Amino acid sequence: MNDITRKVTGGDLYSLWRVANITLPIVERVYTKQANATHEIDVPDDQKFGRCHPWWATICSELESALFGTSVTFRIAAQGINKAVDEYRYVDGDNAKGLNAVGEELNEILDNPNLHDKEDELTGDELPGRIEAPNWTTPEGWYDRD
Repeated sequence: MNDITRKVTGGDLYSLWRVANITLPIVERVYTKQANATHEIDVPDDQKFGRCHPWWATICSELESALFGTSVTFRIAAQGINKAVDEYRYVDGDNAKGLNAVGEELNEILDNPNLHDKEDELTGDELPGRIEAPNWTTPEGWYDRD
């Protein structure tokens, strides 16, 4: 068994498993939700956007595409991490005995309700926070008149 596999533990695999199955899907949902919200406001509303609507629609379309693309990237990353975790769990060859022991350790963590809550979701500080963005709706120096 080489040094790399000797240093891997079931706890390491569990950390990767949490990233792939809890953290990345939550961030993916944030981007998907924002892509959907952007899609919903990209409507032909001359009352709201006036003459700038064609340009606004172009910006919305680009933003929606970027948000959706990022969302898909998080999903693909999660799938890749899960594949790596599975490869460490169930590998053949010279390292099989050591790696299978690590995989068994991960399975014990995942099956033990004291070590892993199957209903676990990230909350609070672990969720992405609000982004402080400029106020694009009111140009600088403008104010409402009474």
